[in-house]
Amino acid sequence: MGAQGAIVRSLQKGTDARTGALLGVLVLGKDAADVPYDLRDGFIQVGLAHALAASGFQVSLILASVLTLGRALPTSRQIMLGASALLLYGFLTGVEPSIVRAILMGFAGLAALGLQRQTRPVGVLLAIATLMLLYKPLWIWDLGFQLSVLATLGLLITVPPLVKALDCLPPVLATAIAVPLAATIWTLPLQLYTFGVLPLYSLFANVLTALLLSILTIGGFIASCLALLWPDLGSLIAWFLLWPTQLLMGIVMGISQLPGHALAIGSISLLQLLGLYGCIGAVWLLPRWQKQWRFVAVLGFLILVIPLWHIQTQRFLVTVFDRTHIPMMVIEHPNSTVVLNSGDALNASQSLVPFLQQEGINRVDWAIATHPDDLSKSGWTALLKKISITHLSRCIPQAFPAGIKGQPQRQLDVNPQEKLALGPLQMILWRVQPTILELQIGPQRWWMVDGSNESDFLAWLSTVPLPSIQVLWWMGDPLSPSMVERLHPQVLILSGRKVTPSAIAALEAVVPKVLWTERDGTIQWTPDRVLVLRSILETILFRFYDGDFLQSLLYALSA
Repeated sequence: MGAQGAIVRSLQKGTDARTGALLGVLVLGKDAADVPYDLRDGFIQVGLAHALAASGFQVSLILASVLTLGRALPTSRQIMLGASALLLYGFLTGVEPSIVRAILMGFAGLAALGLQRQTRPVGVLLAIATLMLLYKPLWIWDLGFQLSVLATLGLLITVPPLVKALDCLPPVLATAIAVPLAATIWTLPLQLYTFGVLPLYSLFANVLTALLLSILTIGGFIASCLALLWPDLGSLIAWFLLWPTQLLMGIVMGISQLPGHALAIGSISLLQLLGLYGCIGAVWLLPRWQKQWRFVAVLGFLILVIPLWHIQTQRFLVTVFDRTHIPMMVIEHPNSTVVLNSGDALNASQSLVPFLQQEGINRVDWAIATHPDDLSKSGWTALLKKISITHLSRCIPQAFPAGIKGQPQRQLDVNPQEKLALGPLQMILWRVQPTILELQIGPQRWWMVDGSNESDFLAWLSTVPLPSIQVLWWMGDPLSPSMVERLHPQVLILSGRKVTPSAIAALEAVVPKVLWTERDGTIQWTPDRVLVLRSILETILFRFYDGDFLQSLLYALSA
């Protein structure tokens, strides 16, 4: 990290902080520098995430460039130059699974060059991957390693037939299209399984930026090597790369702003993942299926679409987020989605947006700000950059942020005692400041209460008929067992950081089920049961697996 830090500082000195950080990451990998979140997210959204992770793309470019420059030398000297470049690059980037795999493949290629023998690249790749996993089995769970192996398989297996199919195009253009298309075919199922987002402009973005990425990788590697010997010289080389890097940034951010640049279809299940790779493997290994590739493509499309369509039309799910300063809830039911509070910009961009995308949600039908702090933060602005909102409402007498003015076409106030409905969801705002909101979700009645003043809430409660509620969601300061006894909820959900273990124990004596988001994590409710999921990852995975099995598996793995 010390060498990487020195290199990045040299690159930033020759460019600027943002450009130098991106250039460093393009060459040395995602951990070399802190690329601004919007820029990193832009690369991911347009299908260029691989450019930010040092892997086979960079290694193959560097090795090919070195061997091309030394082609006039004897074979032994070429091998020495190539091996030196691989070792130097490995030293600069560090030991990452994808880098180790790429460097070992490079050494295998150099060995074949020295022995003057043809190799079977697929066999070499599988042997290297197997040896790496025998050395460190946990690498099998590393997403970078998985994508690296799959992308390389795609390049070795699928590029030649694609180039042949595109023989009507100039060879350079055919190759420029075939390479990203092959890598996409082999990595897309895993990306959908992990992220649930389909980058619609991925092929276009990869073809458009291929030359720029090649120039920046080679130039950045030269600048990085020189920066270790003489930082000012590295800065000078980086200065020449300033405009190409900024051009790349402009292209990426421009594509990421296009309408529909990324379509959230929802994370696919493990069975879908295996089915899609079964289709790809059949076309690769079985000659009969190679001739029927159109039928296999249709089969893969059906494997992808039918389960996702079923989930979208049958889902009825309530999610209460954990570890957020402002309490947040998402209510999903067939054909509509409701969001209560977006939190701050960090909560919205790193928790709420990924969750919605992995649920396959591209539009929020009704967004409601119930908390006084919610409209003063920039969470709604961050959410609107990725997810469209049909209606935005507020339960509090506070202006909408200027950044969202006019974006949702309908911005409404929720008035006290007014009953509103959206599908099977009904809502009544009983009181403003502190907020008391009633939600009729399916067969159950929820009360969401701003618990900043319990005595005030008790005084108000004595003036109204006591309702029969099933779930009480209490936000803010701790509450007393005597107050809870008056409402008799079946489930009590606490969102707040001031709760003590003794207070939890006292509440558990009077309520059948007490859940605290700071302790229990994300909480989900379905018409059948209430689930406690310790992280947003488990929240996403639960949709595709039996909940009890998943809980047991995750606890066993973490034990």
